[in-house]
Amino acid sequence: MESIQDADRSLAAAKTAVSIGKDRRTLGQRLSLLRYAVYGLASPAAHGDDNASAVAWDRETALALIAGVAAVLACGSR
Repeated sequence: MESIQDADRSLAAAKTAVSIGKDRRTLGQRLSLLRYAVYGLASPAAHGDDNASAVAWDRETALALIAGVAAVLACGSR
């Protein structure tokens, strides 16, 4: 499970990547954006908002998310 410090670093890395022009981002910066987006999608309860309780997973969406998580893990900490 991701710790609060890890989540803070992930957010900071994503913010840094967003601040850089999309045509100038490194692979690592692009992966930071993907990692942050997949984390946000995979853990709606962590957000504690009204939309989080309305998330309903179907098989196809869950499999797509699992594939996204697998892709992020396969890329490691690049």
